[in-house]
Amino acid sequence: MPHIPRVHRLLTCAAVLSLLVGVAGCSRENEDWRSAQAADTSAAYERFLHQYPRSPRVKEANLRLAQLAEDEAWHGATTLDTQLAYQQFLARYPDGRWAAEARVRVENFSLAPPSGGRAAAPASPAPAAAAREEAVPPPPPAEEPAPKPQPKPRPRAVPAAVSGFGVQLGAFTSRAKADAAWERLAERYTDQLGRRPAHQLVPGDAGGATVYRLRVPQASESAARDLCRRLKARGQDCLVYKP
Repeated sequence: MPHIPRVHRLLTCAAVLSLLVGVAGCSRENEDWRSAQAADTSAAYERFLHQYPRSPRVKEANLRLAQLAEDEAWHGATTLDTQLAYQQFLARYPDGRWAAEARVRVENFSLAPPSGGRAAAPASPAPAAAAREEAVPPPPPAEEPAPKPQPKPRPRAVPAAVSGFGVQLGAFTSRAKADAAWERLAERYTDQLGRRPAHQLVPGDAGGATVYRLRVPQASESAARDLCRRLKARGQDCLVYKP
């Protein structure tokens, strides 16, 4: 039967073509996966999943998508930099990679002094009273020499430990956690804090629970603000406390 060899040849060709198509498809998938990794964006991974819904890399692509979404949410929270923004982030990612940092920042906001708390300026005195206060006393008699003005005492420099100003690096639920945090921070931010920086653990109350505030005393308010600015530039949250 002369048609049988032809059928065999057709089947063989079909098998070869199928194999070539499979190899080409696998090569294309690998190339598209490398492109998605190089772009490393949500759009790139979503495009890959749409093209290859049965790929063995589906799980890895979905995991990276979740990480990118959390990073984007954290960026949004730090841009707003409010207590509510960090609380909303924790509601979405209570066990995420940024959750511990978000909790510290929420505690810092709860311990920060309220803004705009300056005392109101005293009311201006009545015109008559002001005139009385500004009246110049009569000069002394000519025979009595005016007393010599006494030199004003020079202000003394205030040591860093007693100036009352400083930088708070966090609030922790136990002294052990505060000590461990200080060991990490002192090693990580040597350029900002110095080689042998002094620190304080100040116990306080937050919502009925005892917390330990990790603080670094400074010689003045300007020094405290400068230190906090340099720490924030390195990614460490902080706040300036006042006496």
